[in-house]
Amino acid sequence: VVSHLVRGFGQPPERTPPVLLTSPQALPVNLDQAKVRQMLINLLSNAYKYSPNGGDVSVYFRREKRDGLERYGVAVEDRGLGLKPDQLARMGERFYRADKSGHIPGTGLGVSIVKELAELMGAQLTYSSEWQVGTTVTLWFEAVP
Repeated sequence: VVSHLVRGFGQPPERTPPVLLTSPQALPVNLDQAKVRQMLINLLSNAYKYSPNGGDVSVYFRREKRDGLERYGVAVEDRGLGLKPDQLARMGERFYRADKSGHIPGTGLGVSIVKELAELMGAQLTYSSEWQVGTTVTLWFEAVP
């Protein structure tokens, strides 16, 4: 699902396509393919939107154990504007826009929709960011035994 979406993603003109760093093995999870497509399109769009000066957008897979359960993640990483800690703390709030300049279009609903869709599937959305370095957003799914 992820590799197909990344290969077909229509990045903005004059920008390089997202780089997919593939997983060495299958990562089995239960998911709703249509919802995951919608979430990843939104996250990729944001990655390009919030890196207006260029820079790679990467998609890669993560794996970790948390509370004794294995889970797999799909991370979307940009080398863009990044977020300050106070902005990062508000990420996912409806209508919250980190960029108040008006130069970057949007409604402030994208990440909140992704977060709600993830919760509907029993998944989790996590964020990390460094101001003027970039942001990584990861969708986490419980592993299927």
